[in-house]
Amino acid sequence: MISLYFYYHYISLSVPISGRHRNASEALRRRNVELERDLRSSLEGEERVEEELRMTWQHVRLVEEWFCSELDELEAEVVDHAMESRAQITLLMEKLSASNKLLQSLSLNNLSLNNEKFATMIAEAGFQKVEYENLVGGVVAIHLGLKFCDLGIFCLCMVLITPVLAV
Repeated sequence: MISLYFYYHYISLSVPISGRHRNASEALRRRNVELERDLRSSLEGEERVEEELRMTWQHVRLVEEWFCSELDELEAEVVDHAMESRAQITLLMEKLSASNKLLQSLSLNNLSLNNEKFATMIAEAGFQKVEYENLVGGVVAIHLGLKFCDLGIFCLCMVLITPVLAV
């Protein structure tokens, strides 16, 4: 006669055997009991691991929610900082544009006294080799000239013209 015993994930078979094989059947029964015990301990271990995994998964979900909320706050701060930076950049662009317009209006090329006329005035004052150079986009010019004075000494005339800003 064969009887089946069902356990969780395990099937145990017990087969009664005649008297002369009693030692073998006793050994088989002991082995079955040992295997059933191992199976129960394995199942209990599996249940513990599954419970730990569930708890770990819950912890991961909580940490994920916390990170999401932190990133939302950080993202909001970054957006605020970007908007402030954009406003500052716009303000700087306006100031640079105004400064550029001011520099163009103050350029020596736009003044009534041009460099050629001023160089001629220096030459008429007795200086030789009169030269000039525009600097800073024509806002400033340097005029140079040489003049030999008494006793063979020469003088260097260096004039820096900067327009007066009327603010």
